[in-house]
Amino acid sequence: MMTFYNSSIRRYRGSKGHGGPRDKSSGATGGENVSTGTPLRNLPKPSEEVISTREVAKANARRRKMEDHLASIFMGYILVFLICHSPRLVLNIYELITIRNAVLCRSSGFQPFPQWSLVLTCISHLLLITNSSINILIYCALSSKFREEVTKLFKSVCQKA
Repeated sequence: MMTFYNSSIRRYRGSKGHGGPRDKSSGATGGENVSTGTPLRNLPKPSEEVISTREVAKANARRRKMEDHLASIFMGYILVFLICHSPRLVLNIYELITIRNAVLCRSSGFQPFPQWSLVLTCISHLLLITNSSINILIYCALSSKFREEVTKLFKSVCQKA
């Protein structure tokens, strides 16, 4: 902040013709800060430092935006994974709790698990297959760069055929 302030003072003096041995209106010499009277000789070049600071801030903002976008893609994967795997998790917990009863029922000739668990097993298998195949759709929906690359790939394959 001080560097920017001092560079503003230098530009102001340069435009008004000040910067001689002594500015009569402020009482400061050409090499001093107008407000404090401290020498400006030991400070770094303001134009170089201000530009690099701005460039770093822009680069940080771009990187943060890219990381946020990647985080949203990752959260999409996690959400789909949890939705698709939750029925299987429920079934596994249920089977763990009732495994002894299921073994006794099977040895007696009865069906070991109730009908709802068999239906949920089929639904669970469908959701697990869906989870495996939906990842590419998540990429296509959330990543424009991925869409561009897939389009280039399909165009090159279609031109060869």
